Amino acid sequence: MFDVIKSVIERGLFRVNDISTKIDTLWAESKLTDGQREELYALIVAHLNPANEYPDLEARLAQAEERLSQVEARVAAIEDGHVADDDDEPSTPALPDGVEVWEPWDGVSNKYQFGAIVLHDGVYYKNVLSGQQNVWEPGSPGIDERFWIVVPEDEI
Repeated sequence: MFDVIKSVIERGLFRVNDISTKIDTLWAESKLTDGQREELYALIVAHLNPANEYPDLEARLAQAEERLSQVEARVAAIEDGHVADDDDEPSTPALPDGVEVWEPWDGVSNKYQFGAIVLHDGVYYKNVLSGQQNVWEPGSPGIDERFWIVVPEDEI
């Protein structure tokens, strides 16, 4: 068994944790002598290949370096005042007083009472559901003028 493990180590075909566990197990089972165990551990150090420990590390490192380059370029552009808006999310326009961007009901709030106006997907809606909390998404299938009506921007 000693010769097999020695051959594996000398060819660099091992992971440190795996091979050391195997060596210690064989030693504990008295299948290796103290001297053989020490010799195998010395071979591990001599033939250690970090690429075996984390085989995808180089690819992951290259991806991280590429991403870092992109981030550095983006920061430099921001600092220089030359920011490309291609990657930015569209900004929400300034809303008229009393108008909120519609959000799904959280189960507790009393938002969207009768007469409330919201902006959803670039369209203004007015709540016409009287006497109860309007929890329905404006403009979604089946939600018609009984719940929300479209309000032209110039009438807000």
